[in-house]
Amino acid sequence: MTEQPSVPPKSEIIAALQSRSETGWEAVSETVREQVRAASRPGRLLRITGSSSPVPGDLTVREQAMRALLTRALRADAAYETSRVGLDIDRRELTGVQIDLRGTIDAELRVVVHRVRRVVLSVVRDVLGEAQVDLLTHTVDVDLSRTVTTDPDRGAR
Repeated sequence: MTEQPSVPPKSEIIAALQSRSETGWEAVSETVREQVRAASRPGRLLRITGSSSPVPGDLTVREQAMRALLTRALRADAAYETSRVGLDIDRRELTGVQIDLRGTIDAELRVVVHRVRRVVLSVVRDVLGEAQVDLLTHTVDVDLSRTVTTDPDRGAR
């Protein structure tokens, strides 16, 4: 039988990583903390508005579900990759959406931004109702980052 190597406790691993003078450790550390906080937060509720039939009480959807629906809808376009979906929520009302995209975008940027805004508004309309779309018409922010890829065939000519 082979002997399993012993793994040091997590606290020792963290201390060893923090003691290294790697550049960018603070940025990586803060990014990891933000992701953990976001994942462990129970999530705020969003009110569904504009229901055609009267229902007692509020119908709500969690912010994580809304974010997942938006991410899934945006994934359908191969021109970019969605890197972040942010939601602004005030008193259970969705007041803003921020979308960060990255990729090798060959299309005109205005066309991509318009297409993304249209998808976001469509999802919001389907999930939260028409009244919510009116609040979001001017508060869907789209940030595009291009990734540069090198074509290996170009250098060979």
